[in-house]
Amino acid sequence: MFKATAILRFDPKHSHSKFRSWWACADVPWSVGNYYRYWVKRELGIHLNTPCWKEHVSVVRGEEPKKPWNWKKREGQKVTIFYSHEIKMNDTYAWLSVESKELEEIRVELGLSPTPKVAYHLTFGNCKNVVNKTPKAVPFKVVFPWELPHYFKQ
Repeated sequence: MFKATAILRFDPKHSHSKFRSWWACADVPWSVGNYYRYWVKRELGIHLNTPCWKEHVSVVRGEEPKKPWNWKKREGQKVTIFYSHEIKMNDTYAWLSVESKELEEIRVELGLSPTPKVAYHLTFGNCKNVVNKTPKAVPFKVVFPWELPHYFKQ
């Protein structure tokens, strides 16, 4: 698992959607999403769009908290996440699995279960409005250069 610092946002907005109540996410650095979008394009020939909320981990997805007074208490706070390098995709989205004790603590502070119904994941791309979505191979595993046995040998 790789480590990243994310920034919490409550009631995130973007220009393409209406306001949704009780949504919170953790913004992940652009470089993480850009890196994995590059590999999907290189290895599979699939162009991925950047998500409307940019690279993010959904923390609360429309669940009304039992302790609403804690909502936005941690707005803008930095949290640590650990993400897998194994890319997962469906017909629309691309993501990486995520673990974070801090995100679990935030949900508990809000009176929610520590883990959401849909497991924590880092969304880094989507295929919305993309003409050529047919991958070269599914399922797949991207092999990174450092995973090759000869990579570290001189």
